[in-house]
Amino acid sequence: MCRNTTTCAKDELCTHGYTNILGRRLIAGVHQECESCCSGTALCNHDLHCDPNTQKTYNTTCTFREECQRTMYCTHGICKCDHEDYWSGSVCLAKKPLNSTCSKNGDCKIAFRCINNKCKCLPTEVWDGSQCTRRNDNIHLISTYGHHELSIYMERPNTEHKWGNYSTFNLADEMAKYILTVTRYTGNTGFDALDASSAGNANGQAFSTKDRDNDRSSGTCAVDERSGWWFNSCEYSNLNKPYTGYMYWANWASDISKSLIMIRRT
Repeated sequence: MCRNTTTCAKDELCTHGYTNILGRRLIAGVHQECESCCSGTALCNHDLHCDPNTQKTYNTTCTFREECQRTMYCTHGICKCDHEDYWSGSVCLAKKPLNSTCSKNGDCKIAFRCINNKCKCLPTEVWDGSQCTRRNDNIHLISTYGHHELSIYMERPNTEHKWGNYSTFNLADEMAKYILTVTRYTGNTGFDALDASSAGNANGQAFSTKDRDNDRSSGTCAVDERSGWWFNSCEYSNLNKPYTGYMYWANWASDISKSLIMIRRT
């Protein structure tokens, strides 16, 4: 083990990357770090590899980084992994990025959770390129300022595509359970699936997730439909489901593979 100095200050302190040269004197009274192990004379006069079994393991006390096993750091006096690493039980491994395979939350980078063995944002969040952000909070803040309209583009695997526009769009805040307001539909889908006058309309509905059941169904639509949405009882459309073969818009398609939901100020 070696401390980060230019002299060998302790017995059996080691570093890596140098060959053994007796003394390794740079200038008078100063010696370069040792390659393997030092005697108590501050001279590098042995080429003995330090026994890794004597180095300290995860979560034990330390003074210098080199006291800890090679993949760890001495952080506030404790052998720890780097903040972007996790302890696998034997070594520190890099925390995993978006969509990587995982077994627990600690395997993933701080922004993500281990969901169905994949590092992901929470179902109510979206990855913006640098962090997971709550989808509805951002949409609410945007739609709060001025009047907005909504435009939806949808495409099937055979490239057939449709669109639907709503001249009024607003999303309430978290206290109001993100109630959706969409009115005055125009488009070529053949059916107004968001503001239909029936039990499937999304207009005026609160947003439901599997752990926040705000729908009007006797069951839990978010669990049954595997997604969060403005469920009524349950819905005529759902563009939040897993992509291919699941997203749908009533009276047109139940196998939508691509969708874009856009808003703009008018």
